[in-house]
Amino acid sequence: MSSISATRIATRMFAGALTLMVVAAGSAQANVSPLQSSIQYTSASSSTCDAPAWAWPYLSLGDLRTYVLAPNGSFTGSVAPGWQLQGGARLAPDSVRGVGLALPAGASAISPGMCVDLDYPHLRFAQKVVGKDPAGLEIKAEVVYPQLSDPVWTDVKQFDGYQGDAVAGGWRITPDVDLKPEFGGEVAGSRYVAIRFTAVEKYATAAEFRIDDVFVDPMMRR
Repeated sequence: MSSISATRIATRMFAGALTLMVVAAGSAQANVSPLQSSIQYTSASSSTCDAPAWAWPYLSLGDLRTYVLAPNGSFTGSVAPGWQLQGGARLAPDSVRGVGLALPAGASAISPGMCVDLDYPHLRFAQKVVGKDPAGLEIKAEVVYPQLSDPVWTDVKQFDGYQGDAVAGGWRITPDVDLKPEFGGEVAGSRYVAIRFTAVEKYATAAEFRIDDVFVDPMMRR
């Protein structure tokens, strides 16, 4: 075979392989579900995998576990990068905590993706209900593992504003909220999770839920 013919064959083989790669990439992109593509990621998302900043926020409550702040989970400033605020959710000032996430009835907030593994079992956060008739409002927490082939939101906890450990300014630190990391796969290793908080109205009320300082507990650091 001449060198020219060999070159032509090699060129055609390379072009064919390149076409297959482009088609495969396009298929993979087409297979991304709307839910998968809707989850946002920030630099803080990757730091929860690569360089988590350990904290002990609940020592005064007798909780000696080590925690990691969810991406931009302290809601400082006028924006919450990566958080998707829907249905009237907003950042609101607070005389004790500075700024918190406000959720009127029906509003929701979706966190950025954050890295967890089977050793990250739960989260806790500061919460309170403000406004008229607070008993009419509850908070629902859901999780989704967006790297699954067919991810769905899963309810993990729903409760009112009277549960948890009381702290200053009418706030309470919630009981443990199980993240169900096994829903992201039983194989050990990291996986991304996003959390959705929704204010659920039990009956007509003008109250709203407030959330601040969303922390995840990594048991492996105990």
